[in-house]
Amino acid sequence: MQLFVGPAWRALGMVAAHLPEPIALADPHTGQSRTYDAPACFAEGMRVCTEAGMEGERARILREWAKYDLECGDQARGDAKWVEARETFARLGAELEVARMNNLPEQTPAP
Repeated sequence: MQLFVGPAWRALGMVAAHLPEPIALADPHTGQSRTYDAPACFAEGMRVCTEAGMEGERARILREWAKYDLECGDQARGDAKWVEARETFARLGAELEVARMNNLPEQTPAP
C-alpha cells in the first residue's frame, strides 16, 4: 500500500496548492476530519516515503514542494528543495529526471 500512499499525498499537495482552502480528510483510524494544506500534504508524503525507503517518489515530492514554495515567493526554501530533489535523482541514476531539473521553474507571483 505504501507504494500508492506517497504518490497520493504528492497529488493531494498539488491539488491543495491551487485551492483557496485546505483539503478536509477523515482520519481512517478515528474518523475525525482533519485539514491539510499543500505543505502538510507534501510533508505527509515525505514521511511515508522516507519510512518506506521510496527515494524516487520522495524526490518527486520535493520537486513539487519546491515549485509550490517558489510560486509562493519563498526562494530559499524552494531552491533548497529543488537542489535536494535533483541531487537525489542524480544519486539514483535517474538521468532524465536530472536533465528535466537543470533549470529552476519560472516563478509566478502568489495569488
